[in-house]
Amino acid sequence: MPLPLIRPRRLVCALALAGVAVPATAIAAPAQSTNDALVDATKASPLFRSEIKRGGLRKAKLATVTLRPGVEIDVLRYVQQTALDKHANYAPLFDEALRPTWLTGAPSYSESILVLDDRLVIDRRLTVPLQPGACTKAGAPAAVASICFAPDAGKAKAAADKGDAAKALAQELSEIRGKLAKADPGKIVRGTVTAKQALDMDDDALIGFLLEGDARTIHHVSIVPRIAVADGAKQADKLDAVDAPLPAVADDAAPAEPKAAKPEVAALPGADKSFAREYFLTGFTYGRELEDTWEYTLAESTWLTDRYYVRFSYHLSFGFGVRAPFSVDVKASGANASRAIDVSVAPVDVDTQGNPAYAAVGLPANQTFDGKEFVLQFTAGCSFYASIPGPNVSKSCPNVGKNFSRDIDPVIGNESSAIADWWLPGSDTGLGIDLSIASASVDIGLGADVTNGKIRLDAAGISGAQTTGVPGSGLAFANREALSFGMSPSGGADPGRLRLSAPRYGFDLRLRPKLRGHIGVDVGVWDHDWVIGPYALDFLSISQGFVLGRHPGTVAQHDYAVFDSGLVLDPDTPVQPPVKPPKNPPKNLPVNPGVDVMK
Repeated sequence: MPLPLIRPRRLVCALALAGVAVPATAIAAPAQSTNDALVDATKASPLFRSEIKRGGLRKAKLATVTLRPGVEIDVLRYVQQTALDKHANYAPLFDEALRPTWLTGAPSYSESILVLDDRLVIDRRLTVPLQPGACTKAGAPAAVASICFAPDAGKAKAAADKGDAAKALAQELSEIRGKLAKADPGKIVRGTVTAKQALDMDDDALIGFLLEGDARTIHHVSIVPRIAVADGAKQADKLDAVDAPLPAVADDAAPAEPKAAKPEVAALPGADKSFAREYFLTGFTYGRELEDTWEYTLAESTWLTDRYYVRFSYHLSFGFGVRAPFSVDVKASGANASRAIDVSVAPVDVDTQGNPAYAAVGLPANQTFDGKEFVLQFTAGCSFYASIPGPNVSKSCPNVGKNFSRDIDPVIGNESSAIADWWLPGSDTGLGIDLSIASASVDIGLGADVTNGKIRLDAAGISGAQTTGVPGSGLAFANREALSFGMSPSGGADPGRLRLSAPRYGFDLRLRPKLRGHIGVDVGVWDHDWVIGPYALDFLSISQGFVLGRHPGTVAQHDYAVFDSGLVLDPDTPVQPPVKPPKNPPKNLPVNPGVDVMK
């Protein structure tokens, strides 16, 4: 199955994985492909480099891969968590107690990672050798029953009323009976069942026989994109911040210049000076993508029928952005030439117009997203194919895009703003297929929280002024209290000024997507349902400290004339409103004792 070309900025959400676009010709597989065909096409691709086992990921430096600068996936953890021999539904099948009554031998599991320049393809295959008739024996263990079809007598009449599907099934059964009638009566169809024995079965029994093959094969293939890396080239280093604009935002422009200071229309002699409140804005965009394909072989091909199997594919892309505005208050004091400087900061909860911070930092009005600090959107799609008695089924569900952007109170210190888990059933989103003989759907969940906020600014003297008591790493704020340091003038005609720049906002954030798939096949009176998952996709989760740099296109620094004495009294300047506290008091959680991400 060829992968779709990822087009950055095509979606109105923070999902464009710039630099991760997959060339459409990288893997050329047939339009209606099987997983085997996909694997073969991968190995035939000019981008194919090697095939390795799970244990070779670290040696190949592929235990983690970079999707784009600053965005990584823990591939080793993903492969471990999705191994079929450890899956809750299949691990019990390795129990020796099932042999030989239910299985002819031990299940076999193979797993390999196909390495291409621009992606990894994880190929997993589990084969379970069933004893003939194991699915029809009474008292089958739950592990065996979970991979078998089961008859439902109550569906017999409903099966007869399924219109075109029932007609197509009847037509195929007629053709199969015609082949059986012409064959040597003693010819083996499968196992020990002869052509005559199969011909003597009624329709329901014949369908059950055709569906219950000698083995079940589960073939799971995942595609993980990564930054294209030439042979011998190093992976891009991880960044502390993802400083990319949101899709609705124009490309990064030059930083907005600090606003020109208005002339002081009046001043009182004195040693103290309080400056008008200023603002900075930090922000980022993050994204993930995964494509998975599950293929269940129900019965291998024989001289009588083709292979019967079902194939379910889905793709998931999601992204989120966090814009964290904060205010800066500066006060200068001191009777001598030197000055004592007090700087305090506070997160700002803006209104739906982005006031008071967004306009002040130069963010265009069409980029305020209704003042939402948390931007969360995703897209997903799926497809289903079934080769079964009766009509084959090939269907794609519509792509779904959801927007959960919302207000989230900025935090500092051990304050916390939690974002609840969301579950979206496929039946509600339309991310599914519901046919008379088959159904498939994907439920999607997501959750996030923000805590442990920290703010850092660079503070320096310009035009010859000097600061004292400012660490080389800048001013670090873990609460709303002011930090103090000293400044001395240049000694020339221009005493110099204070410059605050390089705003950074650090926080701990965890975003964990979840998936749950459903597959159902109903052939005559025979039906079976599969549940894929649910999975908490921890290998795609973001659970770490982040440092956000300046939001693109916004003000980069503020300058303060700290050596001009006097308290500014400007009647044309409205009184600065206080920084609004969070609408809902944040919950105080224990501070993460881990590494200080602001260092």
